Amino acid sequence: MLAEQGRIVPPGSVADVLSDPVAAREARALPIAPRIAVRAQQLASPVSRMDRPLAAAALEHAAPRVGADAGMRRVAGLKGV
Repeated sequence: MLAEQGRIVPPGSVADVLSDPVAAREARALPIAPRIAVRAQQLASPVSRMDRPLAAAALEHAAPRVGADAGMRRVAGLKGV
């Protein structure tokens, strides 16, 4: 969806990136554990419902967020790259 909207430019086809996101983007895949789901529910606006699990996972794992979403930039303690 983000690639279709022109918000990101994947290195190669979207199918290739999704088939192995860790290798393709040199990133870690983080699981959505129950504690992350709970933390996601505690986040409020301006973070969209779709971004709350991402923000919660990044906070739980002390990982930076990747992206330019304005709402995510305002989450206390969430660092970006």
